This record gives sequence, C-alpha cells and structure tokens, in this order.
Amino acid sequence: MELGVALPTSARYASAESIARIAQEAERLGYTSLWTYERLLYPIAGVTQPDGSTWQLPESYKSVYEPIETLSYVAAYTQRVKLGTSIVNAPFQSPVLLARRFATLDRLSNGRVIAGLGQGWMEQEFATSNVSIKERGKRIEEYIAALRAIWGPDPVSFDGNFYHIPASLINPKPVQQGGIPILMGFNTLAAVKRAARLADILNPIAFTFEALESAVTTFHSAAREAGRDPCFLKHSKTCVTMLQYLLHRLTVSPDKSGQRSQLHKRIFVPTKPLPARPALLHQVYTSLHCRPDVVCCQQGLECWPKRGVCATSIYLHIIYAFFNHCC
Repeated sequence: MELGVALPTSARYASAESIARIAQEAERLGYTSLWTYERLLYPIAGVTQPDGSTWQLPESYKSVYEPIETLSYVAAYTQRVKLGTSIVNAPFQSPVLLARRFATLDRLSNGRVIAGLGQGWMEQEFATSNVSIKERGKRIEEYIAALRAIWGPDPVSFDGNFYHIPASLINPKPVQQGGIPILMGFNTLAAVKRAARLADILNPIAFTFEALESAVTTFHSAAREAGRDPCFLKHSKTCVTMLQYLLHRLTVSPDKSGQRSQLHKRIFVPTKPLPARPALLHQVYTSLHCRPDVVCCQQGLECWPKRGVCATSIYLHIIYAFFNHCC
C-alpha cells in the first residue's frame, strides 16, 4: 500500500512557502505521492442541483492554484515523491495542450507524474470553456485515446468525433515508458467500467467500505473483460472512507511480529472532527492507541514544529492510499 497527501493549494492556506514545506516534509516522512486539484471558477449564484435546489460551493473553491503549475514548482523541491492531479477536468482544454503540459512536467520531475483526469460536472465550467456538457462519457474516452497517441511515437495523428490531430511531431514525450499513468475518478457503475478499460488507477467516490469494495470488484472484473490484468492496475480511496478502511485493517490485521501496524505514523487527520463525523477522530485515536506523527490542524503553520507536519488547509485532511493486488 502507498500513501499520499494533498497539497495546500486552495483558499487562504495556499502559498508558495506552505506548498514547498509540506511537499518536502511529506517526502521526508515517506509518503509516495503529492496531489493537486483543479477548479476553474466559483459561481456566485451557486450550482443548481437535480432537485432544483442551489448548492453553494465550499469556501476553499474560491481560490485554487493551478494544479500542473503547482506540481512543476514542487518538482524542484523534491526528488522521489510522485506528483499527481486529482483531478484535472480534461474536456476544458485540448488534448494536445494537456498532453504536452503533463509530458513537460514528467520531464522536469524525471518521470514522477500521475495524470488524474475527470470529465467535468459543473455547468458553469463547461460554459466558460465553450464545451458541451452532453456526451461527457464518450468525449473522455476519445480524449484519453488522443492522449495515448500524443505520448506515443511521432508522427502523431488522430481522427475522432470530438478531436482531430493532423499528422504532426508533438513533443516533448514523457520520461515514463508507455506514457504517463492515468487516474480516473468516477462514482457511477458505467464510469468505473470505463476506467477499467482506459485508466491505470481508479479513484472511486465512496462513503462506505461496502461501496468501495463493490467499486473495486467491478473495476477488476471489468478490466478482465477488457483483456487487462488487474494485477497491473491500482485503485485508491480518499478521506473518511479511507480512514475507516485503515482502521479496519489495523484492527483485524496485526503485522508479522504480532504487533499493531505502524501505519498510524503516516496518517493525516484533522485536529478538529470533520463535519457530520464527530466520532471519527476519537475512533482514529482509540483504534490506534496513539496520536499520529503527522497531524492536520486548521490553525496554520505556527504549530508546525510541535509535532511533525501541521497541514495548513482543511483539504489536507485527505489522504490517498493506493492498493495494487489481485482479487
């Protein structure tokens, strides 16, 4: 299992200093990946829900650093840790542009990039990108095929229903052989099956361990149906469900010496319980019989020296855990 952590790239917590400091400390502590995400805009009127109600986006979405530029900056401060987006909404820019941006980052980081892609969901972001929200599933399938072609040998050409690339030389190419690993994060059955055909990593949206288990089972079975070996694919989970999964594993699975696993030394948790989850923090501490070495706080960097790393954003309570095993 590999653990990664999101960087503080949003709201008032985001700064060059905090991003670099957390990136370096996370690498020193043994985390395997660092993550950013994308938000084009913050609609003042809110987002209309299927039932007609209006949802106001989280405050942290009001200011979000661009993900690939942030990871390029982080690449200069780190040596080993992988650099991922979770996620970039692919349809909002051309495949050639995004492929070159990711490939450039892969060159600058010496092959450490994971391209986390989404198909978009907010109507306002589609409108400002001049892209139709219809047929998102078909569009993302073709988009990924175009990316794979661009990262492959020259000359590159592609002729699809949504994207067209005349025979061209398109460079730079990624350092990673076979192209940059693609992560897809979706929450519907059809989307999970699509990820099994097209992606290298699945990031399912699930709020219970049972839902996560079901998504992973579907992911593996769909991969086999597509002629792919699930042993070479990964899946991840974030936030509350991942913490619950870790607690389950730590409770029932002692290590080889019979002692409790030391994974608690690699867990980010908030010093204040998450909304609607008042018992979560108590459950973490009780199950692990200790406080983790790495603690997320919401007070800022002033408590950094007291206990390892103190994250500077509520977004940093998210941890990423990647599993690579066959069913």
